[in-house]
This record gives sequence, structure tokens and C-alpha cells, in this order.
Amino acid sequence: KARATVEKYVQEAEQLRLALCGAPVTKAGVLAYRERLQQYRALTVNNKLSAVNAYLRFCGAERCEVKLLKVQRRAFREEQRDLTESEYRRLLSIAKGRKNQRLYHVMLTICATGIRVSELRFITTEAPRAGRTEIRLKGKCRTVLLPRELAQRLRQYAQARGIRSGPLFRTRTGMPLDRSNIWREMKT
Repeated sequence: KARATVEKYVQEAEQLRLALCGAPVTKAGVLAYRERLQQYRALTVNNKLSAVNAYLRFCGAERCEVKLLKVQRRAFREEQRDLTESEYRRLLSIAKGRKNQRLYHVMLTICATGIRVSELRFITTEAPRAGRTEIRLKGKCRTVLLPRELAQRLRQYAQARGIRSGPLFRTRTGMPLDRSNIWREMKT
């Protein structure tokens, strides 16, 4: 598991321990914990329970695992979660005005492809030449197409930055960008 996943699992196992108040782990205790979690949204509850179940399997206490909540998939996206075109253009303008070419191209890429920040590492120097990239995360694989104009801009960006291979978007030390790097950069 990724380090962040392990930290999350440890945190959730600790929350379970606190909820049990020193009592031994039992199926009834974990079910009661699941009930206490009902104050959260269903997806949050399921994330917490997934971590708890993984911990229980690790400890050899599979008999105490509980089922996740059933969640119906949404057939729509919440509009308030989408950037408007004017917001998108304003963000691009700010990045360009600060002469932050990396942030500008990151935003172009995310908005043109719909990828997540965690998937930026799959945008390599080879991707703009091929016009696509393969994203392999969490046991799933999908192909993301790069629009022609974006691919051209990314090739120019790589050439200007002297990036000949590997991920296009990197930190100053050469590591692929991740959520913490992007968040820090956007806050400033």
C-alpha cells in the first residue's frame, strides 16, 4: 500500500480502538462502531470501514469484519463541483500572470483530460507524442486521450524545460508532482 494509505489505515484502526474503550474487538463492537459512523456520508463511512476491515484481516480477526454500506451510484454530477469556464480562464490567467508555466500546463492538462492530480505522473514526455497515456492506478487501467492542441503545448513545455523523458510535471528536485505539491503551489 502507499504510505498515505497505510497512515490512513493506522488512523482508522486507532479510531476503532478508542471507540471500543478498551473492550476486546468483537463483531458486535465493530457493528456498534459502524452505527456510530452513520453521522458521516456513506462514502466516508465505507472508506473508514474498508480501513478497519483491512486492519482486522491483518490481525487475523476476519470474523469481526463488517459489510460496507450500499451506495447507489449517481447518474449525474453535482454542478457546483465543476469549474465554470470563466473560473477556469481566470485560474489560467493567474498562473500565466505569475509566469508559472508548470502550474499553467498542469491546469490545462487536468481540465482538458479530466484526470486527477494523482494521475499527473502518467503524463510523460512520450504521452504528447503518442496523443494518449495509459493510467494504471488501484488495480485499474485506462487510456486517456490528449487533445491535439494540448499535446502540442505539452511538447513545447517539455522542450522549453529540457525534459527528455519521464513525467512532465516535476518538483524542483525532479520528483513527480503530487497533491501536496500542487496544493502548496496553488495556495501561494
